[in-house]
Amino acid sequence: MFSGAQKIVEAKSAFIEALNHRSWIVQISCMQEPRRSELEVLLSVFDQHNRSSNNHILNVHEEDFPEKYRPLIRRLKQAASVPEVKKQMTIEDEVLDYIKNCIRSGTYKAIKEYEKEMSQLIAQKEEEITKKEEEITKKDEEITKKDEEITKKDEEITKKDEEITKKDEELEKERKKNEAAAKEIEALRLKLQQAGQ
Repeated sequence: MFSGAQKIVEAKSAFIEALNHRSWIVQISCMQEPRRSELEVLLSVFDQHNRSSNNHILNVHEEDFPEKYRPLIRRLKQAASVPEVKKQMTIEDEVLDYIKNCIRSGTYKAIKEYEKEMSQLIAQKEEEITKKEEEITKKDEEITKKDEEITKKDEEITKKDEEITKKDEELEKERKKNEAAAKEIEALRLKLQQAGQ
């Protein structure tokens, strides 16, 4: 980190360490009068020393800044006067107060322990679900195997049925041949009887 005097500050900040991109952090409250550059003049619009009693509004006067920054100051003042923005700031304050109170009262620790317990419970439930899914998969495989065996049996039965049908057809042909032969024999017998008379 660099200080305003362009010196490296050998310090670590959890916030800065958590950033996953290169950035410049400006501590406006550390900026000194007089402002040394146009950037410092622009950033001084956000100087927290100028805040009002409710901590939401900065007492910034357009005439204290160069003409080119006045549209920005007007825009910021308009945003601060919008009821939705005011409501959002109030909600943010309430959330921050709640978090601070939780940390002070030890509730924060209880919440973290609860989250840890919930994470363990979720992991346990996920393991159970995975186990159940594996059992279902195994059952599905067994059912598939049984289905394949049934299909094979059905194919064997169909083949046997086809063989029986073929045998029946062959027997029917033989029966018809025998009937034809019996008729021929009967006809010859009749001819012999007639010839013998």
